[in-house]
Amino acid sequence: MRPAWLCLVLACGGHKPVENALITPPSDLSALRAPHDAIFLTTTRGLVKVHLDAGIAEAVKDVPITLLANGAVGVRDGQYLVRRGDGWETVPGVRDDGDSPVLSPDGKRFVVRRSTAGTVTSLEEIILVTLAEPAAVKRFPMAERADDVRWSKDSSGLLVRAGRVQTLRRLDLATGAFAPTDEEGEDPTIFVAPRTDHVCSARGLQLEVEHTADRQQLVVVAIGGPANPDQLGAQPRRVLVEATHRRSRDAGELGGAMFTRTCEHFVFTLGDHVYVGELATGKFAFLVVGTNPTHEP
Repeated sequence: MRPAWLCLVLACGGHKPVENALITPPSDLSALRAPHDAIFLTTTRGLVKVHLDAGIAEAVKDVPITLLANGAVGVRDGQYLVRRGDGWETVPGVRDDGDSPVLSPDGKRFVVRRSTAGTVTSLEEIILVTLAEPAAVKRFPMAERADDVRWSKDSSGLLVRAGRVQTLRRLDLATGAFAPTDEEGEDPTIFVAPRTDHVCSARGLQLEVEHTADRQQLVVVAIGGPANPDQLGAQPRRVLVEATHRRSRDAGELGGAMFTRTCEHFVFTLGDHVYVGELATGKFAFLVVGTNPTHEP
């Protein structure tokens, strides 16, 4: 007779994260009047270039360095780098997976979040990297997803909001201990250069991702343009894309939203799938597999 635990494993097939899915049906790429503009994406093969009207990925051979965290951190071919005079030093054992590094207020360290793949509890960890030579890495495991990670004002700790309750706790970087904290007392500041390609200033439009209990939506909202900064227009909010919203980091979330340079089309991601859409009609189509879409490499 098979043990009960073995029957359970065979019946369930092991743990496999349930991915979020599109509710709004996609169209064929040929149905869109997508421009021949090229965007750049991160894939398992490294950095690639994709033309929006073709959906064919081309490897970028001479991979440039993308500057992050106010220029203190760089990424090249998925690998974090820190400045060393006129050159760069590779951060050992830490690769870029799309989570923006958060630089400390004193500019001496940065942190990123990571998921530990293949675990039933979706264990996370916060990775601390010291910029002093040589670059040092310290890992802080967590039992819940860290949805918000900020630096304390004095750079000695992190303010972490995690789990269903979203309780704010302070992580002491010297001891690794967590303790409840008062958000107002810590006065946290996030040091990450904001993206602006989700805003079309000429038309007074902005792409945003909104969440409910079981839905996530990509919407375009009117924010007022240079000609009419105080006027929001006839349709201040329009839903472009809707998807399920399962609260698991492995499920994939809507993100990476940006306008094309003419603002007539938009790009977004759901998990590791990249889509291009037409703003006038709201139609969108699958482009390629990848993450972190940008206009520049």
